[in-house]
Amino acid sequence: MSSVSPKIRRFYVLGVAFISVMLIGVIVGVAISAQTPSGFPTVIEPGSMTTQTDFLIFNSESIYYAKNGTTGAIQYSSINASSVLENVIEAIPDTGGSIALASGTFMIDSLLVVDRLLYLHGAGIYATKIVFAPGQTDVGISLDLVSNQQPFSSISDLTIQGNDVSTSVPALNLKANCQDTRVSNVYILHSGGPAIEINAGWDHYFVNMIVESNTGKGLIDVSPGHSAKLINSHFVENDVGVELQGGAWEIYGGKIAKNAKHNLLSKAGSLVIVGTRFADAGGKTPTLNAYDDIQITSNGVLPPTSISISNIPYMGGYDVATSSRYGVYFDANGTTFDGTDVYLAGITFRGTFGTARMGFANIDSCSELLRINELSDEWGIFSSSRTTSYQMTSDRMTSTVTGSGVVDSFLTTSRMYTGASASSSARYYRYLFGVCQAEGLNQNVNYFYYTRPFMLTFDIGRELAGASPLAYVQIKTANSLGDLTNKGFGLNVSGYDIRAEIHDGITRTLSNSIGTLNSNMRIDVLYIPGQMFMYFIDGDPAYLQTTNLPTGEMAATNYLVMGVKTTDAGNALFWVSDISFKYLGDY
Repeated sequence: MSSVSPKIRRFYVLGVAFISVMLIGVIVGVAISAQTPSGFPTVIEPGSMTTQTDFLIFNSESIYYAKNGTTGAIQYSSINASSVLENVIEAIPDTGGSIALASGTFMIDSLLVVDRLLYLHGAGIYATKIVFAPGQTDVGISLDLVSNQQPFSSISDLTIQGNDVSTSVPALNLKANCQDTRVSNVYILHSGGPAIEINAGWDHYFVNMIVESNTGKGLIDVSPGHSAKLINSHFVENDVGVELQGGAWEIYGGKIAKNAKHNLLSKAGSLVIVGTRFADAGGKTPTLNAYDDIQITSNGVLPPTSISISNIPYMGGYDVATSSRYGVYFDANGTTFDGTDVYLAGITFRGTFGTARMGFANIDSCSELLRINELSDEWGIFSSSRTTSYQMTSDRMTSTVTGSGVVDSFLTTSRMYTGASASSSARYYRYLFGVCQAEGLNQNVNYFYYTRPFMLTFDIGRELAGASPLAYVQIKTANSLGDLTNKGFGLNVSGYDIRAEIHDGITRTLSNSIGTLNSNMRIDVLYIPGQMFMYFIDGDPAYLQTTNLPTGEMAATNYLVMGVKTTDAGNALFWVSDISFKYLGDY
């Protein structure tokens, strides 16, 4: 080498170095390929490809691999996805950890029990699929934590696909000690049992869920005491869409529609619904006029304390063959709704209903506070022929008519038409508010009491001209009450005839009319049993009656109802809003 020039010597040394580096690269490449199947990225990135994870599980050539996020080594592998997942969960520290599932299908054949805090994330709601093996009944994902000191488990960005085999095992079960669980961007379908079941915990969040085409219920909260939120989630074509047995629930946005039974069955103590679309309860089968978009009831022990339903963009049937029985239905179910605070606002009843927009059953006592604001009906035109026969039924508290026509609901809309008639003697009734059966006796004995003072308030206005319309408040009794039998309460203020009438069951001709009502008018009705029945129009006292008001037993067909009717043919558009009814306390 001494005879070799320095220039050539440097070239030789650099060449040897270059060849050495290349050989090292080949050796390292062989080592990496022995650890990781070819074509799979070596960087471990869950879901968004930005977050480090404890384990990355992927499927390559029908083999499932679990790669350790710290060492980069393949720690588990098997042809059975359940085995790999179970081993990885066991390897997660008791304090919790995270598992990322890559794109692809992971078929499990057993119940996957998560007994510690876990973040389980896929690569996308449609990209990662956990699929139940065909024919298996005891398969699903169960969060069964050993301690309630482990909050914030999370499942996101994947599909859970059942096998349609009938089972009681939920696809996803929040079983024990779950708190602040987050489930988001998850698609659950074809579960033979409940898609989601909640057995424990509070402050759960379900966000951007798609739960559809399940044999079982879309979601069931099986016991009281829980609280959770459904946000922008869709429950379509399940058994019951969502069933709540208790607790405090909030539902924002999304859609609950076309389920085989009720779209929403709630026994929750507190329920808030804002901006959710409802349609076609019973529509999956379809079963006509049997199930409700929303049914509010009790768990047989405790009534709900607070119900708020507002800004509903759509409620009703898209097709008459799949229409819901009621839009919103209240059933006390052996308890009393006395003390329940109910708020309804901005509900758009648009499609068809088998019976009525709203209804009541087994109500032994009215709500302490019932506020109905701006109920709307986009279709809004009612022009079927009616007769003068009408009644309030004790089982549903809905008005009925004889002959052709639609069954009106106990609580209907704030904007409605009274339609033209072939006969000028026909009357048109549109009941907007009724006091349900008051407290005192059992529904089945068909008697009840008006024993407590109340205040009824509402706004009324008129937008289209019509013939002899009348706005009125009425107490109707089916039996004789002495001096009250033929007594009517009424007055004329600034050309408006606003009448409260004690009625003995005979439909009477009310000849006075409102006249041209072009502006909004506020009406307050104060009722104190045995002493006072009083009107306030726009804040001014208008009429006072102080003798022989009903205080005792009356037949079950008795009611207080506010509405609009015409005594002649013609059309008149009336609107009523800001309706409130409140008991004023014991007297």
